[in-house]
Parts: sequence; structure tokens; C-alpha cells
Amino acid sequence: MTSFRIGFGTDIHRLVEGRPLIIGGVAITSDLGADGHSDADVLMHAVTDAVLGSLALGDIGTHFPNGDERWRDCCDDELVDAVHAELAEILGVAPGDTISVKVLEGTRRTYPVRVAGLVTDLAGLQVYMRRDVLARMLGETPSVNSAVLAVDSAFAGGVERRLNDMPQVVDFGSRRAAIRRFREQSGTSMFIISAVLTAFAATIAVGVVYNNARVALSLRSRELASLRVLGFTRAEISGILLSELAVQVLVALPFGFVLSQWFTTWVVSISHPERFRLPADVSPQRLAFALLVTVLAAAASGLLVRHRLDHLDLIGVLKTRE
Repeated sequence: MTSFRIGFGTDIHRLVEGRPLIIGGVAITSDLGADGHSDADVLMHAVTDAVLGSLALGDIGTHFPNGDERWRDCCDDELVDAVHAELAEILGVAPGDTISVKVLEGTRRTYPVRVAGLVTDLAGLQVYMRRDVLARMLGETPSVNSAVLAVDSAFAGGVERRLNDMPQVVDFGSRRAAIRRFREQSGTSMFIISAVLTAFAATIAVGVVYNNARVALSLRSRELASLRVLGFTRAEISGILLSELAVQVLVALPFGFVLSQWFTTWVVSISHPERFRLPADVSPQRLAFALLVTVLAAAASGLLVRHRLDHLDLIGVLKTRE
């Protein structure tokens, strides 16, 4: 036999001026509204009372008392759809928690709202809320202050002219124009910064590889000179030394990839302000570019070492004591 529960709920509020009239979460246009501690939604209150009663958990006043200021003017289906994860960490809140939101205009009232979820954006510390819920909470009619349009490129010019002629439209822009402005303003400086950093990286790579090669050549110059006397060609003795350097570079590359990821993450973690957050993104394309710069720098170092080997003083080296 299927078990079921029955609950009964009733709610009564008097109508007064200056209050929104909300029934079942729907704002009704009226000169009078229901007076109450929260939004005074009689339908939502009755349903809540019935559910609590069917579960033998008391009535709505037990869980949401009139004396609790957290629920003053609160909409019964009110939720902050999403809070930025960084802001949630600062406030110490999580989904399901209640936060207080103060309106900094008009009556400057404070409203308790519940957090539904968290989001992660690249800019700002945002809080998102459904437009209809926000309007009910403030007792206002829903309004729109911005809109996103998908416009066929063939008609973009005509749409912009019409928007420009509308007095209600304060400003408008396009994604393409925003990207173009960003590239014009920041593209050149970012290119210069990238070029300077690449030059520094290449210089460091050349210095490290070439210095290592010079040390190896200094330590093994007598052996290489002996090989030349025994009949080995310049290319052969260069191949012996440069192959060892190539193996060292190849072994160092995986460690460089790991360190680059760690260093990028560390720099981003200590330099992300509240206004902008940059992702610690080391893409395969960037790793490939770094690999190319390192290999070219190593190749340049190899050419310098090969030049020194080609002009190796065999007599002077062989006369040098161990």
C-alpha cells in the first residue's frame, strides 16, 4: 500500500499601499500590496506551510520567524543565481548560504538572498541574479539596460545607423570593433613585450649552452686534438662534442616544460588583482614556440663551438700539460 501525507496551509495578509503584490512568485500590477515581514506571497506561504505540516515539521513561522531580520522583504523563491568564486572565498560563503545584499539607492534596504552557485570570470567580482527575481525584490517592474544582438554582417551598417538614431540607446558597440580596438591599443605593446622576453630567453639559452660547450671543450681539447692527429676530420670531432651537447639539451627540455608550467602558475597566483584574473594557460602552441627558440639558441651555440673547433691549435693543445 502506497503511503502518502496530507498537509494544509493557509496564509492571510492585509493589503496596504506602497507594497508589491506578489502571488505565486508573479508580480501583479496593483496600487495595493500584501503587508508582511517578507514579500508576503500568500500562495508560496500557504504551500510552504502545507509541506512543513505534512512532514510534521511545524509551521512556516517556526523556520522563518517574523523577528528574524534575515528574512525581511525576502522573496520566497529568491536566489542569487551565481556569485563569483573569488568573491565567495572572500566572503566565506558557499552554495546554499544566505548573504545580505544592500541596495545603495532609494530606501537603501538590506535583503537576505541565498546563493545558488558559483562562477569564474576573467574580470571583476560579479554577482548574478535573475532579472524577474531582482525586480520583485525591489518592488519594481523588470527593466533592461543592455542587450546582446546577433546581426548579419550584411546588415550591420544599417543596424548601427538605426541604433544611433534611437534616443533611448545610450551607447552600442560590436564584438568585432572591440577586438579591433583591443588589438590597436594593446597589440603593439604586447608584441614588443613578447619580442623582448623572447630575446632575453634566447640570450640566456645561448649563454647557458655555449658556456657549457666552452667548459666541455676546455676539458676535452687535448682528447679532440689527439683525434685530429690520428686522422679524424673536423666534422667528426665536432660531431662528438656537439652530440653530447645535443643530448644534454634534449634531457633538459622536459624539465623546462614542467618548470615553465609551475613558474607561470606561480606568477599568475601572486599577481592576479580583483579586477582582472589571467588564466595560467600554457598551451601546446606556446610550448612549441619555446621549444623552437631553445633549439635555435642551442644550434647557434653549436655553430660558435664548431667555429672554435675548426680553429683549434693542435700543437699548442698537445704541448699543454695535463
